[in-house]
Amino acid sequence: MRRLYLALWWILTPVVLGFMALRWRKGKEHPTRYPERFGVASQPRPTGKVIWMHGASVGEVLSLLPLITTLKEHHPDISVLVTSGTVTSAALMAERLGSAVIHQFLPLDHPLFYRRFFNHWRPDAVYWTESDLWLGILGQVKKRALPAFLINARMSAASYHHWRKMPAFIRRILSTFSVIIACDPVYQGRFESLSGQPVVLTPDLKYDTPPPPFSEEKQTTLRSMLGTSPLWMAASTHDPEEAMILSVHQRLRQDIPTLRLILAPRHPHRRESVKGLAESQGFRVALRSKNDDFTDKDIYLIDTMGEMDVFYSLCPLVFVGGSLIPHGGQNVFEPARWGCAVLHGPYMDNFPRMCTDLGDGLLAVANPDDLYDNLRDLLLNPAALTQQQEKARRNAAHLRGAAAMIYERTHILWP
Repeated sequence: MRRLYLALWWILTPVVLGFMALRWRKGKEHPTRYPERFGVASQPRPTGKVIWMHGASVGEVLSLLPLITTLKEHHPDISVLVTSGTVTSAALMAERLGSAVIHQFLPLDHPLFYRRFFNHWRPDAVYWTESDLWLGILGQVKKRALPAFLINARMSAASYHHWRKMPAFIRRILSTFSVIIACDPVYQGRFESLSGQPVVLTPDLKYDTPPPPFSEEKQTTLRSMLGTSPLWMAASTHDPEEAMILSVHQRLRQDIPTLRLILAPRHPHRRESVKGLAESQGFRVALRSKNDDFTDKDIYLIDTMGEMDVFYSLCPLVFVGGSLIPHGGQNVFEPARWGCAVLHGPYMDNFPRMCTDLGDGLLAVANPDDLYDNLRDLLLNPAALTQQQEKARRNAAHLRGAAAMIYERTHILWP
């Protein structure tokens, strides 16, 4: 099957080149680093040891940051090469790590392109995140007998059932990895079944990922603007959750007239509809994108990107959206690590493991009425609020440590 797969790449080479040219014209490929997708390096290989790490997109690349930091702390002389497949992930690496690592776009899984990549970079060891299994590239890793580690390994139920139909094929692919490290007991069992080898279990590497940086000046300015009035936040909300949130806020203000709300829809482009909905109910709304003054407003509408953490750092009480409706929820770990008291609705299908890991650091509510009751209890009982904040902070802190575990288990196998 692998031979057929690689043969198809050769046969379809003209089609692939045309498709990539179309992506470039549509802005889906980097305007000047386009040749990297064909294995043409844009930088020279540094001298010394090169450790190669791959993450498919933004989430996976973010999860690599703490491991990169750990490796550089123990081996300051090594060079770290990070590959990914999206323009946004490349921009993230430049923003978060600058020249501390080398970033290249992953070459297409064509023998001509990935051989060119390997011949130039000559990596000494390979770290591969989650489940982005490219058969040609991983076959080349195995052919060159490189120490390779599948980290933060994940496999959906659908993928598992698919691969079970081709046991010999998937076992051959997974035999590329000297060590497989899963981030969930369910994934651990799936990879052990498919690979026929023991699989290490660690916490999710994403728990170690540092929040995006923001300046102390920015935090101080926002703290001053938010003032001393009681405050809560509804984060990553979806339609029609905002209507539910506004109804809850209206009821809470009957108990706490000075209470104000930070409202952050998951998709900022919905700002006008959300703003109109709030104003139709008599609320005075300030828009973050316009740097509106919040001092005399009721609701601060966060319609910008990349600022959630600075607001988490300032807000004691956060409801995480996508969970009062059958959407599957959003990330509850991010506010918990800031020591926010975190509430979520009944629909957290996308984050079951995270909810289990955070345990009593989260408060689950069944519906808007239940959300009102829990918010009211916490807002009117400072001691209970402080206690819930401490649970969230403590439980989130206990989940860290995956980067150190992965390093200890893998670096001894480097050449």
